[in-house]
Amino acid sequence: MKKQLMISAALALSFMLAGCSVPFGSELARNSDRPSETAQPALDPVAQGESKATVPLYFRFGSEPYLSSESRTITVSDSLSLEEGVLKALIGGPSASSLELKGLINPNTRVISVTEQGGCYFVTFSAEFLEPISGLPEGWREDATWTQLVQSTQQLAAYSVVNTLLSLGRAKSVQILIADSADASARRPTRNEMGFSSGEDGLQLMEPLSMDLSRVLTAEHTAELILQAIHDKNWARVERFVAQSVPDRSQARPTRQQLIAELTELDVTLIDSTIHGSAVTADGQLCTVLLDFSIQRTGDSEAQTLAAVPLTFVWENNGWLMSYSALEMMIRGDAS
Repeated sequence: MKKQLMISAALALSFMLAGCSVPFGSELARNSDRPSETAQPALDPVAQGESKATVPLYFRFGSEPYLSSESRTITVSDSLSLEEGVLKALIGGPSASSLELKGLINPNTRVISVTEQGGCYFVTFSAEFLEPISGLPEGWREDATWTQLVQSTQQLAAYSVVNTLLSLGRAKSVQILIADSADASARRPTRNEMGFSSGEDGLQLMEPLSMDLSRVLTAEHTAELILQAIHDKNWARVERFVAQSVPDRSQARPTRQQLIAELTELDVTLIDSTIHGSAVTADGQLCTVLLDFSIQRTGDSEAQTLAAVPLTFVWENNGWLMSYSALEMMIRGDAS
């Protein structure tokens, strides 16, 4: 499906807000290897009364409005279901070695229960699940920008639960429930409480959620972010999505300062672009995105238009980043 550079005002605002420094989650340096797809993960015996499984856990990628994942091997006691073990690990946050990933769920949240019926997980959390992670300024509820950021984070938190659980391959939807106190019955939260809407619509109760891959940072979504940044001539943001490794070993990637200076000097103008699709290599480390684009370079009398250009993206720091060679191909017109 074709994806145009020009995006709606709402999505543009989302990208603008995502570029802000958001004080959610830990700022510890984190990194991890490429996660593998997990369907019906096997539980391998570890010790008497314990078993382990390797599963993908979805967290926020930096301050972007997207989820990305890390592969985690968790140990589960026989008294705990795999689903409960996975959710406890998700609430605990990303591994200390995961550079870019940020936790989304209030760490004081408790998993009360997880049951499955008719292909739907019914997950009951303590009331802390509805509370944002600490670090918000006083009076944030009166600030429209902060309110929107919190709502966006609440939605991502919900889908971090949904996408993680459904990656186990055992159900097709998730109904999130809240127990307001230790002796309270589980209830369906409102859409407003979960950050999905406000006003009259916000009073409606949340329905079960299905996996939403549009909220995952695929290579195509990274390409969209880069294209928007080039269109805006935001060279520091372009640099942020360029991988350190160079798969074809053609040349070393410049430092951050050098690359920003190079892009600033070239000062290209992106006229138009269309993404045609992508394909991931068997080892999951590289992805090729096909792109049509028209670009105006300084000193050229007219724009250059290239069709079906294969651009390489690298799985690095728990996300898909464009290779420096691919950026050079776009900016300098080295595609034939």
